[in-house]
Amino acid sequence: MPTLVGFDFPMGYPAGFAARLTGSSLARAVRIWLSEQIRDAPDNANNRFAVAAGINRRFGGPGPFWGCPAAQATADLPARKTVDYPGLGLAERRNVERLVPRAQPVWKLYTTGSVGSQSLMGLPVVERLGLPVWPFDPIAEVTVAEVYPSLLAGEVTAAGGIKDATQVRLLARALWRLSQADRLRPLLAVPDAAREEGWILGAGHAATLAEALRWT
Repeated sequence: MPTLVGFDFPMGYPAGFAARLTGSSLARAVRIWLSEQIRDAPDNANNRFAVAAGINRRFGGPGPFWGCPAAQATADLPARKTVDYPGLGLAERRNVERLVPRAQPVWKLYTTGSVGSQSLMGLPVVERLGLPVWPFDPIAEVTVAEVYPSLLAGEVTAAGGIKDATQVRLLARALWRLSQADRLRPLLAVPDAAREEGWILGAGHAATLAEALRWT
């Protein structure tokens, strides 16, 4: 049976970013580029803010990335959002983040709800795994996908317990039940923009996921 491995961080960036950074519009090109730039030590020391600042310089910053401890803020990487995204020629949000507005933009690297640092650190790991990544690649025996457990916010609140643990457990249960009922395919159908930007598995299908949790 095929295995789906969910990672709770974006697998891609808004349209145009990959091509301007790497010369290729393929999401994998960004993963490879970051694999060559990111340093991640066993004690969790890393250079993510320096890499983000370097990218911002290439784009004529400040931005697109923002957010860091005040002591590490520079002209290239501001601690708070001061970015003119239209001026940079980039969107602040991917198409899927407009559909799921609770999801934070991938450019935010620090403070509550930030997910940008997870992507900078996580995408090189995904590249090292060497597995297909949905929706960029066809589903295979083992496939990586972007997930967002907060899609089930209402069900998580009702269930109680430790939020992070509960939402991961409920999302995994819902996806498994849909797969067993051969009803996962509609969640895998995505717009063309997702081929470059990536997509959250289940975005636009929160009601279907919640329904699966009610099955007995």
